[in-house]
Amino acid sequence: MKYVILQGSWRALFFAAFRRQPSSKNYRYKYVASKIKKLVLDTHRKGLVNAEFEPIMVRCDRQLFTSSIHKLREVILKDISEPSERYIKILQTGTTLRRDRGPIGVLSWQNIAPIFGHPLNPICATEGTDSSLEYRNTLRLSSKDGREELLRVRWPDLGYSNSCRGVGVTEEKLNELGKDVEFVNPANGNLLRLYQVNEVPEGCDGIGLFPAYVPSQRQYFTGLELCAALIRQSPCTKEEQSKLEAHISSSVTAVAEQPLDETCFVTLKQLMDAINKCKTLWSSGRDKDKTCPGDILRCSLISQKVDFCQLIEEYCKHYILFSLVSQASRMSHALDQSALHESHELEFSPMDAFVRQEFQRVNRTALPTTVSELIEYKKEIDKFLELLSTYYFSIVSEMKAFSRTYFRDGTNVPRAVPVLKVLQEVIRDCKGFKIFYPNLSLYMTKVLPEMSKLAEPKEPITTDEEENLKLGSKILTMFKHIAQFENMMFYDKFTITTGLEIDPITSLKTWKIVIVSKNPLPVEIKRSLLFSSRIYTECVRDLENATLIQHAICEDRKMIDEDTFMFLYRLQRPPKVDKEQLTDAIIAKLEDASKTYHT
Repeated sequence: MKYVILQGSWRALFFAAFRRQPSSKNYRYKYVASKIKKLVLDTHRKGLVNAEFEPIMVRCDRQLFTSSIHKLREVILKDISEPSERYIKILQTGTTLRRDRGPIGVLSWQNIAPIFGHPLNPICATEGTDSSLEYRNTLRLSSKDGREELLRVRWPDLGYSNSCRGVGVTEEKLNELGKDVEFVNPANGNLLRLYQVNEVPEGCDGIGLFPAYVPSQRQYFTGLELCAALIRQSPCTKEEQSKLEAHISSSVTAVAEQPLDETCFVTLKQLMDAINKCKTLWSSGRDKDKTCPGDILRCSLISQKVDFCQLIEEYCKHYILFSLVSQASRMSHALDQSALHESHELEFSPMDAFVRQEFQRVNRTALPTTVSELIEYKKEIDKFLELLSTYYFSIVSEMKAFSRTYFRDGTNVPRAVPVLKVLQEVIRDCKGFKIFYPNLSLYMTKVLPEMSKLAEPKEPITTDEEENLKLGSKILTMFKHIAQFENMMFYDKFTITTGLEIDPITSLKTWKIVIVSKNPLPVEIKRSLLFSSRIYTECVRDLENATLIQHAICEDRKMIDEDTFMFLYRLQRPPKVDKEQLTDAIIAKLEDASKTYHT
């Protein structure tokens, strides 16, 4: 397969962003992609040696590299829901594992680790080792005298129950029950004291303490009590496990699998083998590591479809988000840093205001807790990224239209300041971007400067503010349609062997964009639209006023609202006229005019 077929709006938006890429290689996608991966792996390695980090245990009966797409989705869901100071530890549960061969490494760790936001431990755990404890149940425990009961105590696999040394509760719960109350371990009848702990899992009354397996829990024990707590007891017998099962109040169930289409990849290996065909999209010839960026693989895994076309689509989205980050980085370097921290009141354009409103709306969405919710949430973030791509086009156009004043003049501060603050707010603080693009999010924290947060938009909005937001939405829609018009004028193709082809189908001089707006647009916005493309663009009040279209063919048209329309014309030369026929026609008209005059 030489060419990759990509349909839909992402194709047009990607190539529009590609044509607007900066001239300096320091801000270009391929040059920075390898640096981002190195940054991610270095950060993961530092996290793995941090003694304060605790494991996120993931049970897996095979290597992640050969695991199913469903299993990877389950791991990503855990990755999203856990606190930051954690690392992922794979617990190998396969019956064919040979433990006499020593530690088992994570196959293709360097390529898989960037898929996750948390560091991935390169060494697997096996059941019965220090890291194998995983809290999967909640138990109902009764006090020694039967008067008190804890309905939901977080508990690990039942086989470890003989090693429980106490129950951790919050200060509030400890005061409620009293320090002298003891609860009974259903497995062996041993009495369990209460200990005040720093944190109890949400929705639980307490947590079983297993200091022999969980180092962070040893801080609650001292002296001889600690020495005894570190001794691991023999696993529970079947009889003891039966007693425990009668006290289970809930257990962690497997993540529901979302159905996959027949064309979808089944395993991570299939996915990674397929994407290796497109190395030229994100790496150059000098790069030693040409593996796919982890964010692209992550987003592909949690999309509705997991096939080759989806991979390419996720690459396009990744490129667009990187372009936004790159744009913010370039602007921050071009601006006087003191201007970014001054407390002047900022003046926002209609586009700025609309993007901020959409950002606030998206960020209020509840975070997903299931795979199906995760897939739907990604669709919402994709729509927001599509909007931001058009905002990016508007920024580039405005910089061209007002190149002499953009970074120097403005009300209180240069125009570039409020734009940069809005841009940086939406890409750095968007919860969805942190979930789906952890690598790019990490890179943002390194290259984008810290700035004071913008004030929250006031509510309720006034009528004038509402009209301003409508105008912002309308203008960004127009920038999107210009990008789609460009897609018809260029020979845009993904190629497996040589990367990208963006040659124009014909000379750009043979095309024209006409914007018809019955109501006059603000001067600054109109000028930005005229600079939005390399194609000659004209803005008129009526189509009759447009020039050079008498002999043109209308290739496409868009209705923005009842007063605004956009047209794409392919210009053609007027038909040639025979000189003799032209002379005869002129003489005939003169004769007719003469007869009319004498009459």
